[in-house]
Amino acid sequence: MIIGAGDGSLAVLKQDTFKILRYPTVVRCVCIADGCRQATVLGGVSSLQLFSNGSSFYCGTKQGNVYQVEYGSLNPKLIWSCHFERINDVTFANNYSKLFATASVGEIRVWNAENSQELLRIAVPNVECTCVIIPVDGKSIISGWTDGKIRAFTPQSGKAKWTINDAHTKIVTALAMTSDCTRLISGGSDGQVRIWRIGESQQMIASMKEHKGMK
Repeated sequence: MIIGAGDGSLAVLKQDTFKILRYPTVVRCVCIADGCRQATVLGGVSSLQLFSNGSSFYCGTKQGNVYQVEYGSLNPKLIWSCHFERINDVTFANNYSKLFATASVGEIRVWNAENSQELLRIAVPNVECTCVIIPVDGKSIISGWTDGKIRAFTPQSGKAKWTINDAHTKIVTALAMTSDCTRLISGGSDGQVRIWRIGESQQMIASMKEHKGMK
């Protein structure tokens, strides 16, 4: 019996005793703990589907991941992934329709548009990404968040590049950048529109409030 649990655990149980089956001998596999046939995937297990030949099975989780798991070794292989919360924004790279980024709760993801495969995942826990842009030069991914911060990341590794703290008093709701990549315009739920100089340091050069609500 194959089971999946809410903590992401997978295990093979004996039907009569409901105890986790053990391998006859401990084999070399990162998913095997003390010879027991068990593994862990990312997110609570929400579905299992066995292959017709019984050699493998699909495992879906509440975090939008689908794994192919070999029944013999119980070794999970991630084959498909998506956001598990709402998508707030989508942006394509300049003059390059094969690459786009999406903003969601706690993360940004970069995708290959031709095969729908995830190329990069940038996680920022306990906060929501509301907007994202890829500047013309392609040297960064710039994003706005519900904590009022604007964060920039490197497009290759997803490492933090710079952060504007307190860019808006509430939520950063919109971003745009000039074609020379030296000026960034941001809008917030506080009704503010602000212009930032982007370079070795980030400096606000103008602020205006003509709107009464979110933009």
